[in-house]
Amino acid sequence: MKKGLLGLIAVGMIATAANAATLSMRFAGGGNEVTLAPSQSATVEVVITMGLADGPKSPSKLTGFDMRFEVGDVADAGFGPYVVDGSTKYSVTEHTAFPGWSLAAASPLPNTFNSSYFLSAGDPAGLIGPTGATAGDTVIATFTIHKDVFELGDTFVVWRKGSALPALYNGAAAWGDRFGYTAEVARNQFLHGQGSPGDAGPQNQYHGYEDFEPLIIHNVPEPSALALLALGGLAMLRRRK
Repeated sequence: MKKGLLGLIAVGMIATAANAATLSMRFAGGGNEVTLAPSQSATVEVVITMGLADGPKSPSKLTGFDMRFEVGDVADAGFGPYVVDGSTKYSVTEHTAFPGWSLAAASPLPNTFNSSYFLSAGDPAGLIGPTGATAGDTVIATFTIHKDVFELGDTFVVWRKGSALPALYNGAAAWGDRFGYTAEVARNQFLHGQGSPGDAGPQNQYHGYEDFEPLIIHNVPEPSALALLALGGLAMLRRRK
């Protein structure tokens, strides 16, 4: 009896997750890693992947969102403040939104890329957006980050989780964020894919359901700087000879 009950619970959880939309990020062209030298840029795509039966709303629709981002130097799954809030290594130089959506509430550009950068877009009338019948991935926004300052090591980018962010909307109603595995059943729900800060930290009431899945920026010097270093190395070798 117990085994049968556990099986039904497991199936129910899997079915519910399968029906949820997934919010994710990727670099344009695909993938979650990019290499940047100072003066180079990369474009990030914000993507919604609708579930087959996305919640009880009819029709299931996404008409807007609000979000911020954590930009850090330590690969930490949410156990502490790894964010470099004052970082000026990157700036956002451009952002776009789903056709028909307004970016009026988003941060003005150019803007330093850290947790203060606010990306918000949507249809004020709550009519335009992808629906539960939309097949595959839909890019709902893009933003271009420019590498301003060189520092060694990698940079990790995830959603800034907290203060009800990221938030998705269907008209005036908010979607339910499944990051905390809430028990909301009267709303559409969404999962976090690539870009998830992970929910294993003690600050989450429900945890262990999502992994830390950052975008990764590999920081490298300018090619000209590498050439100078190589010339300097050759000069030192000549002196030794």
